[in-house]
Amino acid sequence: MLGSGLWMQQPAHETRDVDVTDETVELTSLNGDILMLILSYCEESGVAAMAACCKRFMPIACGDTLWKDLVIVRWPRLSAAEMLTIGSWRDFHRERSLLIPSWRYFLVLMDEIEHLFGLLAASEADSSNSISICNQIATSLVAIFCTTKLLKCRSMGLSDCVLGYSHGRRWARRLCGLICTPAACHALLDWTAVILEQLDDFYDPHRPRGELQAILISSLRCASALTFLKDEIGVFITPTVAASDEVRFAFQRAVSPERVAEALRSLEMEGFDVSVPPALRPARLPHLGHAWWNAQTRQGYLGGVTNIR
Repeated sequence: MLGSGLWMQQPAHETRDVDVTDETVELTSLNGDILMLILSYCEESGVAAMAACCKRFMPIACGDTLWKDLVIVRWPRLSAAEMLTIGSWRDFHRERSLLIPSWRYFLVLMDEIEHLFGLLAASEADSSNSISICNQIATSLVAIFCTTKLLKCRSMGLSDCVLGYSHGRRWARRLCGLICTPAACHALLDWTAVILEQLDDFYDPHRPRGELQAILISSLRCASALTFLKDEIGVFITPTVAASDEVRFAFQRAVSPERVAEALRSLEMEGFDVSVPPALRPARLPHLGHAWWNAQTRQGYLGGVTNIR
């Protein structure tokens, strides 16, 4: 097949026979660097199988250099702070992988959220870009916490929630440290102000309904994300996170879902359509709070604007 393929690639006037020798190369004859390069392209299960194959492959397949590459490929947004705590990359990968299957997906989101907050804390985003970053954070936070088995509800034990595992608690503490920085607090305040300003567009009778629905979804995610940060993450502000009164006040001021929730409630009471189709709601929501996702428009009252109902 290989000889035939090469023959087909030759121009007509240069046709010639190709002699392909079938040489078998044994893996055991390759040096360690080449074997490590090959294994870096394998799935983790293949690497584990190679480690159990023979004594020649075991030290290579269990090497920390190889497993560091595998960890970074699976979780590319792993924070530098988390890396500093890693003793053995293989053990770290095993610890993460032995969690329930959904965690492999949620850990990617958690690493991404930490990375985005790191950008805000380091003032590496301009004003317009920081709004986009905050919207990405909100989407990921809602995806993480709105899951039955991983949600920290008041009726659940810590072992059943996303913050009940050591990975989740360490992540929450690092997140607190990033959120409490002046730059991140300022970005969250700006984001909340933009969301509130966008909700005022509901009073514009010429605003297309599609744009209003996009604004509504962003506002609902903002309210839920700020609620999760306040109720679930804020409890991890400890003295190790420089939890002075000033820092606590800055966190509480920046992570304030009440203003967005009040604006949504006001629109609902005035008769504006702030309801969303079930297909656009998160699959699972906490039993307590987040009522804005289930808003209903009062019948018979238009709030002075009839074309957006």
